[in-house]
Amino acid sequence: MIQNAISGLRKLIVEYAGPGGTASLDTCAPGYRLRIDEECLDLTRFRRLEQQGRTELAAGEAESAVRSLRAALAVWRGPVLSDLTETGIAWPELDVVRNARLAVFEDCVRIELDLGRHHELLGELEAMAAAEPTRERLCGLLMLALYQCSRQYDALAAYQRTRAALLNRFGLDPGRELQQLERSILNQDRALAPVTRPEPQWTRTIPAPTGRCTGTRTVTHAGRRVRPPRRHGRP
Repeated sequence: MIQNAISGLRKLIVEYAGPGGTASLDTCAPGYRLRIDEECLDLTRFRRLEQQGRTELAAGEAESAVRSLRAALAVWRGPVLSDLTETGIAWPELDVVRNARLAVFEDCVRIELDLGRHHELLGELEAMAAAEPTRERLCGLLMLALYQCSRQYDALAAYQRTRAALLNRFGLDPGRELQQLERSILNQDRALAPVTRPEPQWTRTIPAPTGRCTGTRTVTHAGRRVRPPRRHGRP
């Protein structure tokens, strides 16, 4: 039965990967080994894009770093190995990968908040914080985004929710960093003010008037028309 199952699997691998392709099921005593090209694994692509984003951030390329980290997060299509792990089984390796994803999300959001995108991030942060009620850094990012959206009360309420979850689950208070953020919000610390995005600059060229007059018109920033000086002689 096992040999028949292995034979069927090998046919599927050849069908989808092709002979000599990126995957193979080899006989390896005392059983079998599935070999897969690392570049075909979501986890490999995730880690490569994560490293690329961190390298770009270290070089001061914030926009490029956000694009790379967002591409890394887009690799995820649900909980890791959710179709293989049985209910109730907790593998430490899965927790490591899951925490890596959360760390990338938090790092990406931190960069985007520094770029003044608090309004765009708010819905995503609220959903993630609801799924991870005891993750303090995530709570801090949500509090900061809410405060920068002029929702001071909601930012303080988010702190209280995380504090209650930590007390109920672990009997712990939030850490010093999150407590300091709460005090800064209560005091309306200017250091928490959102980044102001530069307004787009628009320029408009005003064509010269047609006809016998060859003068030009100038429009000032206040919208007042300034006439050119008259020329001597015939108009």
